[in-house]
Amino acid sequence: HTMSLGHELLDAAWSGNLELVKSICRKTPIATKARDKDGWTASHCAAYNGWTEMLEFFGQEFPELLTVRDKNGWTTAHYAAFAGQTDTLTQLNHLDPSLLEIKTNNGSTTAHKAAAKGRLDALKVIIEAAPALMFEANEDGERPMDIATGKDVSDFLGEMKIKYEEEKKPTVPPAVQKAGDEAAPIDEYAKV
Repeated sequence: HTMSLGHELLDAAWSGNLELVKSICRKTPIATKARDKDGWTASHCAAYNGWTEMLEFFGQEFPELLTVRDKNGWTTAHYAAFAGQTDTLTQLNHLDPSLLEIKTNNGSTTAHKAAAKGRLDALKVIIEAAPALMFEANEDGERPMDIATGKDVSDFLGEMKIKYEEEKKPTVPPAVQKAGDEAAPIDEYAKV
């Protein structure tokens, strides 16, 4: 009986039937452990399809579902990024910012998934929340910018890389400056 409820839960989550999802989860919480042949849970289905109210329910009543991994190590956030679900990514970031930073079995991040599928708006949400993800390499040594699909995605990552590096560039502390000088960038290679 629990197995059929598990399949019913997955079907309800896939189709966006929030009331049925709530009913099954509350009456038979063990059904939340149901997975399909690829390891997808109800939260994976909801994230992929952008069912934000359903994910809110899971986040409040079954938060462990948000970090469950499928057979490839993908979480709800990876599926949201892959499918370009910007509202879902924003919501997951608000629920727990670390959700966007989890790596898959091959070391890919949500930024990899969005970049590879050309999901510019999703990538913007991810990089705004966790800018360092644009520099993370997967096990093949690829960063999101290395696997980006589409000129707009590549251009965005290039612009963000420059912006991020400029913001991180150290400046001369005020005590070292001459009177009247503005804070100047330090030349890291200058011989003193």
